[in-house]
Amino acid sequence: MPPRKLNDAQRSVIIAHLVNGTHTPQRLAFDYGVSEDLIRSLRPAAFRQPPRPPLQLEGRVFGKWTVLRKTQRDPRFKNRGTYWLCLCACGAEGRIRGCNLTAGKSTQCKRCTGRANRSHLNKRKQ
Repeated sequence: MPPRKLNDAQRSVIIAHLVNGTHTPQRLAFDYGVSEDLIRSLRPAAFRQPPRPPLQLEGRVFGKWTVLRKTQRDPRFKNRGTYWLCLCACGAEGRIRGCNLTAGKSTQCKRCTGRANRSHLNKRKQ
């Protein structure tokens, strides 16, 4: 038996169900007697997520880091992504991944982190 085809009216109803989220692709495939792959191929381009715009971080401050400009990835780093040249409040420069800045994973350089740890330990000893 050849696979069943959909007419234009059925197509538009299925697309409306997919966009509104009222039916799953599995249920629509069962109801219309077609394959799930055919149902999934009907999803309009507007239903798919658009690509995210690139980050623009120049001049923004994250903790003690101030972002100067976008920079090339250091060849020693295996991580992909956009790297930014940042200046710490103490004057140190560093190449930081944009996602680490925006997620709050990197807020200061190693020197400042070490100073904070030493001052914390000195307070505990007293």
